[in-house]
Amino acid sequence: MKTAFIINPGSGGKRKDRLRKALADRIAQMFPDAPVTFSTTADEASTRTRELLEGGCECIAVAGGDGTINSVLQGFFRDDRGTPVRKGAALGVIPVGTGGDFRRTLGIENDPLAALSLLSGDSVKPCDVGLVEYTDAGGKKAKRYFLNITSFGLSGLVDKYVLESSKKLGGTLTFFLATLKAFRRYTNTKVEVTIDGSTKKTLTSVLVAVANGRFFGSGMHIAPMADIGDGLLDVVVLGDMHLGDFIRHGSKLYAGKLTNHPDFFHARARSVGIVPVEETGVMTMDMDGEPLGTTPASVTIVPSAIALKI
Repeated sequence: MKTAFIINPGSGGKRKDRLRKALADRIAQMFPDAPVTFSTTADEASTRTRELLEGGCECIAVAGGDGTINSVLQGFFRDDRGTPVRKGAALGVIPVGTGGDFRRTLGIENDPLAALSLLSGDSVKPCDVGLVEYTDAGGKKAKRYFLNITSFGLSGLVDKYVLESSKKLGGTLTFFLATLKAFRRYTNTKVEVTIDGSTKKTLTSVLVAVANGRFFGSGMHIAPMADIGDGLLDVVVLGDMHLGDFIRHGSKLYAGKLTNHPDFFHARARSVGIVPVEETGVMTMDMDGEPLGTTPASVTIVPSAIALKI
């Protein structure tokens, strides 16, 4: 496959500068004719991806974190109906970010040089994509695709604190400390969750996660039952939980064993609606590790919308 590379020079912070340099050198050796773009903004990554696909590239390999992967994903589609820019094009994942949660679902080790070697093979895997209609900062409706997890509530505040941090402590500890800080300041919200347009559940919640992948927050195993190729979204609602609950049960969350907790709700769906019951209960949205908007929101699945080069 004709491959191009998009590298985020800021993913993971300065502590990964040397690793990025080694990766760029290895790309030049293994793929001497491949276009390499260093992209610093989400819009730039999306636009460049679309240009490369329209120019004949068959695989776009992303060296960055979950947010960079999400930015590149947008460039694979012409519209919000799942129309591909190039039919059969594949996405490759080279982890060089802070959280690295989507690569965990794929079973890719946290070694960009090892991940690069996967791109020389012929193996591709179909992957579902989620599409979210949400409320942007200006109060207008917006739409965006995601590969991993979109969540609402506490996670949006966690993202804010992670983005403000130096990331010197590494992804897992950075997200853990940000989560502790967010729990101390977040007010749980009464929300109505609608499954496939019919089943409705109203409850006070700290978090609503709509998952295609299994991990978020740098290793929290929030949706251990999720499958990126089953044509379904996994909906996880954490109920009226607080800091003490996280301290007592946090290890279960990281291990994917929180599913038996009385405040853990799970369902599978093709579409999900999330609406705050009270005007003051708007929940901030996190998409693939980035804070982007708020509720009200709706999420649908686009089955086998993309191929992964793994």
